[in-house]
Amino acid sequence: MSFKRARTLQTAGGAFTIDQEAEAEDTELIKANGQKYRKFLLERYASGLSTAADTCILAYLHTESGGRGTEDLGLDPDLATKHGAEHLRCHLAKEYEKPYVDYVAVPMVCKKSIGRVSVQHPTRVTSDMLRKELLALGLLGEGAKPDAKFVAEHLEADSEYMALYEGHPVAQKAFAEGFRREHVVPVSVYFDGVQYTKNENFLGFYMTNLRTGKQQLVWLLRLSELCSCGCRGWCSVFPLLEHFRRDMCFDHQDLRACIIDYKADWPAYIELCGFRTWSHNLHPCPICTVQKKDFLSVGTMTLYTCPEKLFDQTSYDEVVASSFRAARIAVPAGNPSVTR
Repeated sequence: MSFKRARTLQTAGGAFTIDQEAEAEDTELIKANGQKYRKFLLERYASGLSTAADTCILAYLHTESGGRGTEDLGLDPDLATKHGAEHLRCHLAKEYEKPYVDYVAVPMVCKKSIGRVSVQHPTRVTSDMLRKELLALGLLGEGAKPDAKFVAEHLEADSEYMALYEGHPVAQKAFAEGFRREHVVPVSVYFDGVQYTKNENFLGFYMTNLRTGKQQLVWLLRLSELCSCGCRGWCSVFPLLEHFRRDMCFDHQDLRACIIDYKADWPAYIELCGFRTWSHNLHPCPICTVQKKDFLSVGTMTLYTCPEKLFDQTSYDEVVASSFRAARIAVPAGNPSVTR
């Protein structure tokens, strides 16, 4: 018997009797909805909106649970398009804590705008994520007295990067101020593209606690909305990186974080740092001034030495000076709109 029919009988004071016709009707309805669910999964996969793994997992869990466990999340297909986000947000708030985010003014090119506009873009606060992680481990907070054995096991990961960690300026300053070792967290940052659909990609910036190995998302940027003024998206990336830098450089009273590693492939690396690309007509390497014709000649290149001159601040200033052109505009003496 369907839930709707049972509720009607209960309201009317009738008995919960099941006749063969009603049972057959319910069976046909369940079968029809099952076919709709199957068609929906396959259409999502065929259109690229869902991965093969997601499709198989959803089908498996739906079968094993008998279609139960998500009744409160269900919404009529006609209403889901308009009210689905609000419906899920309401239920998610009951089970998951809303993440704390800051909003940063980011120049972006939105679909509904003409030209570039400033958008208040959300970004998670790295120090806040690390703080919550330490609180969950019992290593931080008022009255926290972690077991010495647990702390020793927690700090074992430092042996892999001991010199980088202990020689880091942030760590040295924190130790001088009396911070305990477990409150000075070594982190790694990761920057790379994230494929959402076949036609939609994002730039993702992640932070990893090297002691626990837990990686967390800091911010995402839609590639189609990056600034297109000729900066290769740097105008949009820089404000978010600056927010991250300020958070890492701030003297927090309960913890400190030192970045001792960052990971990115070549495209993401030059995007993150604003370096030259490999298609540069003179110097394809973002680190040194090797000529394009000599790019494949390794020579005496090692992990620590480079046969070519490094592209440092002086080299950058020389390029800017050679590219800059000053122009003097003659202004009539009687022009009232010009202030001399």
